[in-house]
Amino acid sequence: GIEDRPFVELQKERRQEAADGGAEPDSSVAAADADTDTAAADRKVETWMSDQMALAAAEARGDDDGAAADGDSLETDGDRELTLRDWNKAFTVNKYRVKLKPESLGANAGFDTFYGVSSLLHLSLTDVMGDHRILVRTGLSFSLKDSDLFLGYQNLKNQTNYYLSAIHTRLFFFDSGQLNADRYIGAEASLVRPFSRFSRLELGTRGIRISRERLERERYDNRWVRRGFTGSSLRGLSGTEVDSRGAVVTYLALVDDNSLMGGFGAVDGRRMRFGVEGSWAGMRFSALNADLRQYLFTLGEYTFALRLSGGTSFGPNKRIYFVGGVNNPVNPNFSTFANVDQDRIFFSSFVWPLRGVELFELAGDSYVLANAAFRFPLIRELAMGWPLPLFFQNVQGELFMDIGGAFERARWRDGWIARDGGFELNVPQHFRDGRSKHGFEKPQMAAGYGFGVRVNLGYFLFRYDLAWPTDFAQTYHPHQYFSIDVTGHF
Repeated sequence: GIEDRPFVELQKERRQEAADGGAEPDSSVAAADADTDTAAADRKVETWMSDQMALAAAEARGDDDGAAADGDSLETDGDRELTLRDWNKAFTVNKYRVKLKPESLGANAGFDTFYGVSSLLHLSLTDVMGDHRILVRTGLSFSLKDSDLFLGYQNLKNQTNYYLSAIHTRLFFFDSGQLNADRYIGAEASLVRPFSRFSRLELGTRGIRISRERLERERYDNRWVRRGFTGSSLRGLSGTEVDSRGAVVTYLALVDDNSLMGGFGAVDGRRMRFGVEGSWAGMRFSALNADLRQYLFTLGEYTFALRLSGGTSFGPNKRIYFVGGVNNPVNPNFSTFANVDQDRIFFSSFVWPLRGVELFELAGDSYVLANAAFRFPLIRELAMGWPLPLFFQNVQGELFMDIGGAFERARWRDGWIARDGGFELNVPQHFRDGRSKHGFEKPQMAAGYGFGVRVNLGYFLFRYDLAWPTDFAQTYHPHQYFSIDVTGHF
């Protein structure tokens, strides 16, 4: 708002004029000039501030049409009384009103051989202060019956955050070659109370209704079903309802997380979660779970990652833990070992990664899992020419070792066998034609070691893992895993 040249430039100009005239600048005159220029600058600043306040006042009154028609100053005698000390008095304080506006919006569409054409939509609405948020997420297929719907509200105004949500989803599974579908409709209310920046308490209750349908056996009873391929789209397919049940589940969890995240997930710090949950109406079950992770960042680019987790479930509808494979696999092979009572899969939990076995190859009411990994930069930059001009950078490598299993608590000793002064794990590789070479009913443990590659593609990680299964007595043919990760899991 001040158009004059700065004081320093004016002083340089005066000194130069004095030097050209052959006279030494008078220090007293320079000091007087400095005081004069400083006072003038202060007056101009105050005038500019008064003009701005007068303009704001005129706009508030709606009579600013001819205020500056001739380019004159907006300052008047009345406005001159507005000084910097009266700045706050020039504005009216109004009560804050919640107005929700779009915060983020995302959508995409795709095609797969299971659902056909489908689309995903994410919409988040929030107010200016971020105290309230509404979330809408959909996974739409041609039929609303097959679609995933989520509607949530978050109150983040106080230290204790409150959440409300409603869901609808339909999940397909195979039972002895028969295709079934479970339709879930539910609502949840929860709160999160942080104790510090890194620790918090989570408490919530959800009600859920599950309807099971049995789909056309003639259409899907073929040898390809067990590998997860149906041969045609499932959109809008209806079947015969065979069961409908409900439950009210309450959970409580203590979380501690001070991890430092990088482009491929956590690189330093710790992550812990201890939880208990159970149903007190409808289908009855209870479960205890624990997950501990430690990350050590060293030499500015290497990470050692360790994880130990476990869980167990009780009750007539106790939870089934499925263990094996990696999350979000691309074209996976499904195992046929994990045959369980279908009345126990309503509250299933899926645990990974356990590389060295097929997806969900182990199942039981209890599980244990240990992971160790060393992560390092594999490729910093790689530019290719002919035939494909591809460019890669920041590709991460990983050396890993996984060991774990799922089992029925009453038969936990069947996880290994003592032999020749050592031991062997009861792994799936010991079973041929459904029979174990050691006489066990089913495999309960697995282990694998190998290496992996991770590429950050911006919105997600593309992962490749090559794992050699072992029972600690011998090593078996390796398994390959291609997967996409959007969470930086472990």
